Amino acid sequence: MVAADGAAGSGEVEERSRPGCDRRPRSVRGDLVRVALPKAAAGALLVGVNVAVARVLGPASYGTFALALTCVLLVDAIAGPSLDLLALRGATPDAMPAVLPIERMLLRLKLIVASVGVAAAIVLGTQIGPWLGVASGDGRLLLLATACSGAALLLLRSAQVRLQLDHRLARYGVSELLYAGGRAMLIAIALAAGLHAPVWLVATGALSAALAATIAWPAVWRTAAARTPLDPAVLKTASLTALTCGVGTIAARVDPFVLGAVASAEDVGLYSAALIAATIVELAGAYAAPALAPRLMPLWHRRALAPFLVRVQTMAALAAIAMLAAAWAILPAAVGFVLPAAYAGSGHLALVLLPAGLAGLVIFPAALNVILMRAPHLFLWIDGVSLAVLIPVWAWAAREHGALGVAWVTSTWRVAKAVIVSVAAMRLARLSPAPVLSSAFTGAPLAASVTAPSVTVPR
Repeated sequence: MVAADGAAGSGEVEERSRPGCDRRPRSVRGDLVRVALPKAAAGALLVGVNVAVARVLGPASYGTFALALTCVLLVDAIAGPSLDLLALRGATPDAMPAVLPIERMLLRLKLIVASVGVAAAIVLGTQIGPWLGVASGDGRLLLLATACSGAALLLLRSAQVRLQLDHRLARYGVSELLYAGGRAMLIAIALAAGLHAPVWLVATGALSAALAATIAWPAVWRTAAARTPLDPAVLKTASLTALTCGVGTIAARVDPFVLGAVASAEDVGLYSAALIAATIVELAGAYAAPALAPRLMPLWHRRALAPFLVRVQTMAALAAIAMLAAAWAILPAAVGFVLPAAYAGSGHLALVLLPAGLAGLVIFPAALNVILMRAPHLFLWIDGVSLAVLIPVWAWAAREHGALGVAWVTSTWRVAKAVIVSVAAMRLARLSPAPVLSSAFTGAPLAASVTAPSVTVPR
């Protein structure tokens, strides 16, 4: 455990868990229940919100909303958990109740990223507006709402990583429900009030995320205000982390943008509606990640990571096979029942995109994080090469075959990547633990090996 250096000078109050709560044995099953059930409910709310917005707005406006929401997710994945797990890398079987200096540094980095994003939204909004399917004059306001939502979500992730370190996973689940439920309620109010412009619907995420962060961990605001110097070692590690996660996240989510550049906003709306089905099963794998991620490094140091990974991968693969078999019979009809006639064709697109979501279900719980904790440079190579190849292939598929061609390219690539990730994770899990490097400033581990200094996790 590391004391919070300079806490007295900054006036920051350390958040401590209940006495002895971190030292009690916690079962994997119990932690999964505490996290997975609330996140499943939050995921259901997310799907419900997308369906409601799609039904009210129609394909063209929904395409704009979906692209803006994807931008928020990009900010979250690049500067959110990609930095948070630098703190989780120091997790041990012992208690970690004190706010770590590295947590304050990482939160400060997030605020810098958020400030840059807001400034970029103000400057570039009119140029980017047409890419999002809105007029140039509306682009600045839409991009500003997107940047503010991303910034608030980064704050919530910092609160959640502290709850993970304290093993307060029940509160973690509640914070996820507060965020998803608050956003759903605000969007419902906006739609009922006739505020159908995508900018208002996107802005609801900023308010709900800030409120959820405050309730989950009130000290998050004091932590953000702390004047903590940026350690060069942390900056170097964070840079590689952000680069690795950024390339991977862009590769995973750029297909709607390529489709929008070649086709129409209506095509993007149909494609985004079909992605809802793939997102449902993909999120099912991500639900387990927050509960399993703090366990991976301790298991690795005890040389017990490989059998644990085999169990997780086997269960995930069996679930994926069962879902695929069921989907062939019911998915097209279900999409046609939920969405209006304007979205005809989304059911077939959803069936093609489903393997992409199932690939995420297989690797998200543990395999993805094993690689990112042990050899993140591997993902940088895989995603970097893939992105260089995929963008022209997506563009060709969009021109020649429309949304259906893009869907086939996306699913083929994600399934192939899932196979590579699973094999690589098993090989890495069997390696012996390497010496742990630490920062003189933080006293907390920054890397599991000299060649793997950065980590991230899907949320």
